[in-house]
Amino acid sequence: MLRTKYEAIKKSTADVVVSPLDHFYIKRGEVLKQNEIYSETLIKDYVIGNVTWYSSGPLWRRSFIKEGFDESIQTLDDYDFNLRHIYNNPKVEYHFEPLQRYNKYKVGETLSSKSRLGNERQIISGYSAYKKHYFILKDKGLLNTEIKEWLGNRFIYILRASLVNKYFVSTDIFKFLVGNRSLLSTEKLMKVLAGFISFKFFNKGYILLS
Repeated sequence: MLRTKYEAIKKSTADVVVSPLDHFYIKRGEVLKQNEIYSETLIKDYVIGNVTWYSSGPLWRRSFIKEGFDESIQTLDDYDFNLRHIYNNPKVEYHFEPLQRYNKYKVGETLSSKSRLGNERQIISGYSAYKKHYFILKDKGLLNTEIKEWLGNRFIYILRASLVNKYFVSTDIFKFLVGNRSLLSTEKLMKVLAGFISFKFFNKGYILLS
């Protein structure tokens, strides 16, 4: 993998060479899917998850890298790192043959997916990453209806997980959504208000955030 990407970037003027990976189901010995790496609207599709590069997908030219990983972000650290550099419009060379394999031991249940549902540090980290890029996109004038709707749904998902687990960060997420209500339709905002208040006072109502 490294040799292929190194030779490709050495021979080109690309800022990054990227390839997909196989999601490999160990029990059945079969490839379930490959991640999408290419889009004509890369920033939008990377933000909303239509395109994923992961940590091992891209090989970046060192001179193009201006910032390292954000050590305050654990969940979505590769999402944050790659997206910050995608904002700078890199010249991308795509290698469409998968050069990596992501082993899955049970379909729908990986360490990362489980931690996002219940681990407080992971929930806080995910919230921080999405909030960080919401403001970056807003400052760059890149927010559109599709991105706002997707981010709004992610914040609601994280809010629900933090309420179910009784994490204090739920209050911060709620205040953020109320303060940035353009992320939500009127109907969704009303559900967030009702669900949050109901759960805080009566310990039920998070179903409104489904």
